[in-house]
Order: sequence, then C-alpha cells, then structure tokens
Amino acid sequence: MLLLVSLGAKAQVYQYRTYYYEFVAQVGNDGVRKEKSGDGQCYTFTQNSCYESDNEGNDQSLGVLRYVNFANNIYVYSGKAFYGEADYFFSSDYNHLNIKTKAGVTYILKRKVAPSGFIASDHKKIKEQIEIMTTVPVVTVPIATMPETGSSSSSSQRSGLQTEYYDCPSCYGTGNCPICHGSGHTSAIYTGGEMKCPSCRWGRCSSCNGTGKKVRIKR
Repeated sequence: MLLLVSLGAKAQVYQYRTYYYEFVAQVGNDGVRKEKSGDGQCYTFTQNSCYESDNEGNDQSLGVLRYVNFANNIYVYSGKAFYGEADYFFSSDYNHLNIKTKAGVTYILKRKVAPSGFIASDHKKIKEQIEIMTTVPVVTVPIATMPETGSSSSSSQRSGLQTEYYDCPSCYGTGNCPICHGSGHTSAIYTGGEMKCPSCRWGRCSSCNGTGKKVRIKR
C-alpha cells in the first residue's frame, strides 16, 4: 500500500507497513507478570499513526493510535482502540510492543511471522458483540394503577420509572474481570501454573458481561 505525500513541487512515496505481534506476557496493575502466548494481532503504520488491521493492512475499525514522539529508542503512540485508552510503546526496530492501559494493565507483545492462515484477530467480533449488549434501549417500567385511598371508583396513575447506565462496581467500568484483570487466566493454587479464570469468560467481567456498565432505576 503506497501513499504519495506532496512536498511542494516534489512528491515523496511513503509505504505503509503491516506487522504481526504475538502476546508474550501480561503485567497486572498489581505488578505481577504472567506469561501468555498464542494470541496475536496486526498493526499497520501510516506516516503519523497506526491502527489494528488484518494481515493485508485493512483497517479493523477499532480506533486510530496517533504518533506522539520518539525518545530513548522508543516510538510512542496513544489513543483509544480495542484496549480502551492506552499508550503503545514500540522499540526502535518495531520488534517489541508494550501496551499500557489506563486501567494499569500492561500487555507485552513481540513481532513475529503470522501463523499460517491468520487473517485478523477476533477483536472486531468481540467489539461488535459488546456494542450489541450496550445498545439496549432505555425502557419505561410501568407501575400498576392503584386505587385512591377512600375511593373505590377513582384511581391515579403513577408515571413510569426510567432506567440509566452506571459504571459497573465490580470492574470500575473497565469491562475487565477483576480476578484475572482481563487475561482470562489466573494462577492455579496447587500447581503454581495457570488455569482458565473461574470467574469469567475471555477475561470479561462476569457482573456486567464485559460492557463496563450496569442498569438501575433512575432516581
């Protein structure tokens, strides 16, 4: 994929680059590092931004990360994408990537050759599922008609109650499981290894199903 950048009377050819990164480890907000592997994603780099893409550089519509600066041999990008608000730190050769979320979780990835048959991560499908769950319309809760005191024939109708969304108290609105911090795995007590988190599915908070929101009656 090529982009022609006009510079006065000249034109500079800038080539988009697409790299595949695979998870190596995760560091929770408690500072504990957990090794992980097998899950990967592609990022495509433009002149001043990058975005998660498929293996051919096609945007997955998960958000754009803007280039911030280059310091200490680290390229810094920042923005809101699949992991929410986060900073992305790429090594100068783009072989290593650390994603540090605002929730305090850091994902560590390494650039590799994409597995055979890999097209794109499941992040777009997961995002679409979450959007479906969070687009439930606000409903009116009807209150039964109650007869007025001292009268058997007249009655009054109370107005319906409105509902509203609020941040899930279990995950503080992040949508990540508070037990495994979104990794989907937790330490096995007896073996010292890792096991699937018993409190969630795919690292999503079981209390709000990964939406970060809950519904209550509006007061």
